[in-house]
Amino acid sequence: MPVHARVATDPIHPVLVEFPIVLYAATAAAVIGHALGGDVAWYRAALYTSAASIAMSIVAVVPSVVDLVALVATPRWRSLGRRHALCNVTSLVAFSAAFATLYSNYARVHELGDTTPLLLSLVGLGAAVAAAWLGWTMLALLGIQAPSHELVRRLPLPRR
Repeated sequence: MPVHARVATDPIHPVLVEFPIVLYAATAAAVIGHALGGDVAWYRAALYTSAASIAMSIVAVVPSVVDLVALVATPRWRSLGRRHALCNVTSLVAFSAAFATLYSNYARVHELGDTTPLLLSLVGLGAAVAAAWLGWTMLALLGIQAPSHELVRRLPLPRR
């Protein structure tokens, strides 16, 4: 299956999705840190990492849409691609709601609740992990992944 959004021989989307997943985990960890310690710095860290995760996931969505639209495969692969996209959208919506809750709680200052942001963060992180599993399944089953020596062999030779 050809991947249209790529740099040299590497697809762009699998490279970019690592950033939001790490930021999703950092958001959940920061909310847990605030719940355990009660320090406002943890809440602020959760707010910032949540905002950064939303921005990075929006950046990562652009090449994935290009690849999903250009997917010329059987209906089974299209279904797998749609489920992957649905999991990504679910995680983005969950972390957007977590960010909205964190921001609203932080702006009011009188009470920094942890339950709703933590629940939304864990739901979003679970959806992101499911999306990553589906994405790597697609890469493996559709034959996009190649051994590193194969990728090096396919690189163009420099002009002399």
